[in-house]
Amino acid sequence: MKNSDKLSKKEVDRASFNTNKNLILIFKENKKLLNKLREIKQKYKLSNNEFLNLIKKHIPVPISIFKYASPLEALVKYLKDNLGLSLHEIASLLNRDQRTIWTTYNNASKKITKLDITSKIIVPLKFLSYRELSVLENLVSYLVEEKFSLVKIAELLNRDYQTIWT
Repeated sequence: MKNSDKLSKKEVDRASFNTNKNLILIFKENKKLLNKLREIKQKYKLSNNEFLNLIKKHIPVPISIFKYASPLEALVKYLKDNLGLSLHEIASLLNRDQRTIWTTYNNASKKITKLDITSKIIVPLKFLSYRELSVLENLVSYLVEEKFSLVKIAELLNRDYQTIWT
């Protein structure tokens, strides 16, 4: 290693100071969030499992994952691969049979190589789990409630306007 590649003691101290300063800011932000969560848990007298299930139901799902695949397949693949949920957890969160989720995940794994998770528009998972409607119907219904036009929804989901209208 050349001398020019080495950092001086002053540079190392400055870098660690900046890192520690950033860590302190992150800790303070997260401490506020953790305190709020603790207050909610205590206020409603929730057990740890009840509290975790409540949080899981509000998992944010970016709508861009639905752009190039079947909505259920994209959702199951996102929950399994990106969030690390088990197929059993996914089945219970989506109110579906575990065998259906297993089959859907296997099909999605063959078709979908990568999901686009860059969208800033998100849908809480609980809105996609209502069984009266399909995942796509629930998604469109939620976006309409959020005041998106059908044309914009069709564009965001890469679907035909007629499909969205239906």
